[in-house]
Amino acid sequence: MTPLPALSDLVYDVGMNNGDDSAFYLRAGFRVVAVEANPLLCRAAESRFSAEIAAGRMTVLNLAISDRPGEIDFWVNTVVSEWSSLIRSVSERAGHPVERIVVPTDSLDAVVRRHGLPHYLKIDIEHADVMCVQALGKTGPTPFLSVEFTDEGLMEEIAARGYRRFKLVEQVLRSPLVTEAMMLSTCNRVEVYAVVEAFHGGLSAIGQVLAEHSGLTMGELTKHAYVRYSEAAVEH
Repeated sequence: MTPLPALSDLVYDVGMNNGDDSAFYLRAGFRVVAVEANPLLCRAAESRFSAEIAAGRMTVLNLAISDRPGEIDFWVNTVVSEWSSLIRSVSERAGHPVERIVVPTDSLDAVVRRHGLPHYLKIDIEHADVMCVQALGKTGPTPFLSVEFTDEGLMEEIAARGYRRFKLVEQVLRSPLVTEAMMLSTCNRVEVYAVVEAFHGGLSAIGQVLAEHSGLTMGELTKHAYVRYSEAAVEH
């Protein structure tokens, strides 16, 4: 297989949901291909981003990512839309009510062949992320990849696609005050665990990296962050 060339101005938002991530990518100057199984969310995005769609800067695809084209049951969480999933037990967690709809499917590699290999691929499709990573074996890897870790085999699949480094961790470790670091990212928070030479200096270095990637100022970021250190960090 000859890997496809990545398009430096293209981002994929797989699991678009309300479109806030797509809006961020558009503001940063990228073209966006957004994939979302829920037709109501797709119609809302088509209205919200009508100007960008008309300008050719955004494409909204109403489909679920699978390993083949066809149709599949999709379970819509009527309380927390981002929990909607191809897996009923995932969608109805916390006892939330769900509705079954039938949606079209296609593989991520088929989408890539039609729209191009993105510079950055964001995947958040509730326990189905691994299918997208596996599809990169047919297209070649994207330069940057973001996934939600919900599958024990996902890290192995990522490594098999040739990924070896974590961008935020690498940037955090550029500071001489941070000697070790790891990152945990879920659907609603990001946590950084670090060993630092100086508490305030290390905290500032980590905060600057998070601010840069979130698009927030340090003051804005501080309003939404909390810090644990020493024994409190271990207990957390």
